[in-house]
Amino acid sequence: MGRNKFGPQRGPWENLDWQGWWGDNPPFHTPVFVLTHHPRPSFTLADTTFRFINATPAEALQQAKAANGCGRRPTNCSIASTSSACQAPAV
Repeated sequence: MGRNKFGPQRGPWENLDWQGWWGDNPPFHTPVFVLTHHPRPSFTLADTTFRFINATPAEALQQAKAANGCGRRPTNCSIASTSSACQAPAV
């Protein structure tokens, strides 16, 4: 997920209380990797863990595949800020 899809802040994270647009129960139900150049601690809401990473889209996709336990295509793969060039093909 691109940082702008996660929230409205730009630059260094000034408000760590912001936890996304979706409230206490995000619709993802899987680990979410947020691409950002600014470090932020991971956190979990319901069954969704948000991980903030400074990585290329390809590196983020590899981390998402590793997080699902078997290297398969992530079920929720959206790298919003980098468009379709980064999304995994349908399986």
